[in-house]
Amino acid sequence: MDLVLSIIILLLIPLLAGGLILIVVTQLFANVDSTRVSLPANIDTRSLLLSALYFWGLILGTILLSLRLRGFRLSTVFGMDQLSLRKSILWGISLLVCALPLILAASYLASYFLHTDPTTDSQEIIQVFERSSSIGQRLPIILLAVAIAPIAEELAFRGYLYGVMRRYFGALPALVFTAVLFAIIHLNVPTLFPLFILSCLFTVSYEATGSLLVPMTMHALFKGKRKTRQSAGRRAD
Repeated sequence: MDLVLSIIILLLIPLLAGGLILIVVTQLFANVDSTRVSLPANIDTRSLLLSALYFWGLILGTILLSLRLRGFRLSTVFGMDQLSLRKSILWGISLLVCALPLILAASYLASYFLHTDPTTDSQEIIQVFERSSSIGQRLPIILLAVAIAPIAEELAFRGYLYGVMRRYFGALPALVFTAVLFAIIHLNVPTLFPLFILSCLFTVSYEATGSLLVPMTMHALFKGKRKTRQSAGRRAD
């Protein structure tokens, strides 16, 4: 009985990884269709937040449950016990500061070849944020961008998908594949290359420190920096 259960759980690993990829691709095509329709003037950002919580809760709940059924300690799987929270934050800040010149260079390089403005962002969530006029409308978006997305995306992409791909195909193919997938789900052509580089840097930081808290910190700070810049730009206008 234990052997059968072990085999079933072992088969679930590539199935869950494939399911995650399928969900991301499905979401990508759904986003492609949505870009053909202009955004409504008023969007309930709280409903947007709840939808994201449901979406990621369903995905991550399944992944984390499967790992627990296999007897893994989640803190060990994701390296949460490798570094203290304070050290993880300090590492995240330091590595992001070092990575910013490379990310900015990638952004300007992409903008040069695509003839776009590197200071603008046409992602749907950014448009919603810019159209929001009150703090009550903006808070759910800030929470989604700075807290929920970094935690959920790092658990899914770096913590789980990269780990499974690395096990079956090696570190470099896993790094490239997760970076490509991470870039394309944001569905913004001018940021594809910068997001690819950013994802690679997140993965390298995870490999270097062994703690998923480090790329989570980098991700959250990067999103926070962008939101701060957008808020400042809107006030200046």
